[in-house]
Amino acid sequence: MKNVFFAVVLLLSSEAAFGQDNTWINPNLRFVLPSGVPGAQWQTGDGYCTALGRVGHGTVLWRTGVGQNSSVAHPKLDPGFYSNALLQWTPSADTARVIDIFNWDGGSYSEFSPLPAFYTDTTPVPRHTYDGLAYVEEQDALYLMLGAYGRGAPAGGEALRLYSLDDTASTWKFTFSDGNWRRIRGNIRRFWSSVYTVSNYESHLRHWPAGRKLLFVNDGGNYHAEFDLQTETWTNISSSALRAPFSLYNARSAWDSKRALWIFRNGKDVCTYDPSARTYARLPDIRSDTALGRGIAYDSRHDAYIAPIQATTATAVFSPGSAAWTEISGSVTLPDAWAAYDSLSDWVCYVNQQNVLKFRYNPATAREVNPYAGLAFPSLEASPNPFCSSVRIRAPFTVSLKVFNTAGKIVASFEGKGEIVWNAGRLPSGLYLLKAVSGGRVYTTRLLLSR
Repeated sequence: MKNVFFAVVLLLSSEAAFGQDNTWINPNLRFVLPSGVPGAQWQTGDGYCTALGRVGHGTVLWRTGVGQNSSVAHPKLDPGFYSNALLQWTPSADTARVIDIFNWDGGSYSEFSPLPAFYTDTTPVPRHTYDGLAYVEEQDALYLMLGAYGRGAPAGGEALRLYSLDDTASTWKFTFSDGNWRRIRGNIRRFWSSVYTVSNYESHLRHWPAGRKLLFVNDGGNYHAEFDLQTETWTNISSSALRAPFSLYNARSAWDSKRALWIFRNGKDVCTYDPSARTYARLPDIRSDTALGRGIAYDSRHDAYIAPIQATTATAVFSPGSAAWTEISGSVTLPDAWAAYDSLSDWVCYVNQQNVLKFRYNPATAREVNPYAGLAFPSLEASPNPFCSSVRIRAPFTVSLKVFNTAGKIVASFEGKGEIVWNAGRLPSGLYLLKAVSGGRVYTTRLLLSR
């Protein structure tokens, strides 16, 4: 009888777990204020909270605000509009806890000044972080640089000096082993001193494991730098040719660990950045020009990009192998939030302050649809065809193109819109296949090279 009961429990548990796949779930998290902080209260007006997986530890990190109520006299924690605290959540559990608080008073509503604890536990100034945090797995450490703290004003004197140091010459490192921040002297201001050239706002930071570096790109997608984790120095790698294919202002990002690519999403627009080649590649658009939302995560277990579509119940799923998007319909209208994937629990976490959803992708049971099914693929014109050296391809839409030889090997890969010229170079005469992809739509045609 005991074994029968155990089998029934297992069956019910399996069915419950199965029913949770491919749908967004509200985990009803309990948010725990830090102990030892008198009058602690949440300050969640900051919508720029970021989300980041603590790879290998089964947790997700994001930023929030913790202040102290009116019963506590100044100086006290008072972040105002800015986030000053780090939350950690294990997606398999139902509790999120504060694991670090910046030792500063002030924010949007008052002047900045370091609290007495700052001098024994030095921390950054409270700030919006946007997409500007990077986690380094081998160090179990978090890096922070720039961000928005311009609405507040330093109180002067020592506060002004420390505030300016954050702004002009600091990269911060938080180590989980001791729970301490360390200021590393130097940041990208050594290359771009003006905030009108490279803004503190909307900057992007990511760890590149194979290169043992941090990667930085600004909101315009046109200024790039790399941070050597061993020497702890920044290098400017910008060039006129190195530019994102769309604006990265308001974009959010993820890391494709299989291909070592940085993924960016801004609404319908998605691209990858290859740090080894220092090149961007635009991916097919999500759905259409009206696709909203910016969150994106890389599901390493299933090799898929997961992109919730804001204000709809649909989640876009991109397969790098087929270079196409599909969609999974759901029952929850999705907000605009930050997405992060936890490989240990296999959950995609979608957070904006204390609004939290999670999603487990299961391709074996997902009812995925092609959002472009039934839509005509606008015709491509390739001329002349046959051609002797180059062919002009006319596309009235942004398209990714690949050319294959008869053995199925890719001999050219490029993208564009309008009139695109492909020069066959020294390729031998013969038949080639041109494959064009836009969104989830695919078009192929034959090209005959005759010299």
